[in-house]
Amino acid sequence: MADAYVNSNIVDGKKADAALSGNGEVNASLIVVPVAAADADGDVYRLLKSVPGDARIKSITLEHGAITGGTDWDVGLYSTDLGPVKSKDALADGLTLASAGSKDGLSGVALTDRAKRIYELAGDSKSEGGYDLCLTANTVGTVAGTIVATIELLLS
Repeated sequence: MADAYVNSNIVDGKKADAALSGNGEVNASLIVVPVAAADADGDVYRLLKSVPGDARIKSITLEHGAITGGTDWDVGLYSTDLGPVKSKDALADGLTLASAGSKDGLSGVALTDRAKRIYELAGDSKSEGGYDLCLTANTVGTVAGTIVATIELLLS
């Protein structure tokens, strides 16, 4: 391919998916997550409520100070309205926050799957409405800290 459109639907005059053809709406959120020293392993921190299942996740960045002992954090999807887990590590698995830094909250999603809709990443065959995007602290750590989550969604 020397010079060609990647999305063949554009060339064929077919209706292209707006989010995948440069016409999608980007919705960005910045969430500050306080982590207390008394928080427990298994705690769930719901970052966004009722994200449409047809949306796509463009990026998730987690910036954090050192949370000593915080060696196993997941980024995943739960049913909305404090519902049960769909896939707690669908987006990232086993992140360590023990040293200050920045993490890719989509590190568990293969590049070939990055254009999938949220319901597909949750393991559903169709959208079940909204999904909560969550952090799960499998090993939360022993000191208080702060996580700043920057999340960009593609809405079509």
